[in-house]
Amino acid sequence: MVNATAGDAWVVVGERFGEIGEWASAITESVMDGPPAVGHVRTCRVAGFGPIAAGVIKERLTQFDPEAKSLSYEAAGLPWFITRSGTAAGGQPRRSRRWQPRCQRGEFAGRDRCGQ
Repeated sequence: MVNATAGDAWVVVGERFGEIGEWASAITESVMDGPPAVGHVRTCRVAGFGPIAAGVIKERLTQFDPEAKSLSYEAAGLPWFITRSGTAAGGQPRRSRRWQPRCQRGEFAGRDRCGQ
């Protein structure tokens, strides 16, 4: 649950998709090869933590719909224990000031996971 309206949350995770390095502590730098749109790639430099070495993750937008406040992306360069990653995010307002994110799929060590 995000304590923001759907519009405010979308500004951060959608319109500013390439700027994740400004608010995600594990990301030391992020750049995008253009404005958020299908096919564009976000490159993230990730700080090492625990047994995870520092590295680079590339995330390609596979769907981007500002009107529906919805996006999907595929990631490459993930740690060895994540066998495949694909994330779909969208949301709907819940109550007056909260946004309920919706996650559709991801694969973690061979099992589907979604925010758990």
